[in-house]
Amino acid sequence: MPGFYLSSSNCLPCGLNAATCSSISVPLTCNAGYSLISSACVACPYGASACTATNVATTCKTGFMLSNGACTSCGGTGASTCGPTMISSTCLSGYYLSNGACVSCGTGATACTSPTAHTTCASGYSKISPATTCAACTATGASACTTSLGAATACSTGYFLASSACTACGSN
Repeated sequence: MPGFYLSSSNCLPCGLNAATCSSISVPLTCNAGYSLISSACVACPYGASACTATNVATTCKTGFMLSNGACTSCGGTGASTCGPTMISSTCLSGYYLSNGACVSCGTGATACTSPTAHTTCASGYSKISPATTCAACTATGASACTTSLGAATACSTGYFLASSACTACGSN
């Protein structure tokens, strides 16, 4: 089993950050973000999700760019990936790309083309016609609602939907 080794018919945990090992002090492979160097699992360089046995970054975490074996932050908030000039090329959910920068969609939106043109609303939010922005559902326990915001179309965990209203489980 990963993260454990067999010792006298007992499964014992591997040492810190070891994915597999032959004993607590002898790692064979390391967890993601760590590299096996001199029989120890050593953290990869800043921003790296994977690195070589010489601790050179091979893959970067979201929001970082790989350049010459090192990971550099894309800079700015919301960047998922960026190019060599540190200009954002893709953005995280809830942000949109504008002139090489990631800009927040605003409260309640998970996707948009501008702060006033939401394309997808987060759970508990809906678009009110004719508006193009997301607004919070006012129905108690609602995870989705109609454009009137007070009529639920789906309920959060722990609630059930009946006649466009969410009722807490166990309350009836």
